[in-house]
Amino acid sequence: MPGTCRDKAGRLVSQPGISGGRVMFRTGQLGEGSGANQIEGFPNFFGYTVAIQDGVLQMDPNITFRDIEQWARGAQGMPRISDGAFVYCKDCRPSNTGVCTQGTAGRDGAFAKRINNQWRCD
Repeated sequence: MPGTCRDKAGRLVSQPGISGGRVMFRTGQLGEGSGANQIEGFPNFFGYTVAIQDGVLQMDPNITFRDIEQWARGAQGMPRISDGAFVYCKDCRPSNTGVCTQGTAGRDGAFAKRINNQWRCD
């Protein structure tokens, strides 16, 4: 049957993975398919402290306020973003309470953090 996974005993497995141990790294995937053949998307996962040596962590410079709002809703087949997310937003600006609001690219721009189900900007 297309779109299904089975364990070695032949039982249907809806979320295949590892049983036991601790995951250090897992490559993510975008969701795909629909109905009975839908495969849920999930992000890359790093299970331990990550160190970057002699390099830089480059955020995508083209992320917009609209993008982060859609991610918070889990739009476009992407997993819903939870608290703890951190991203550069090219057109975000902080409100007087620190919540991210729509700004203007080229004039505004801020790092957005997901805290208590809100995007907070610095």
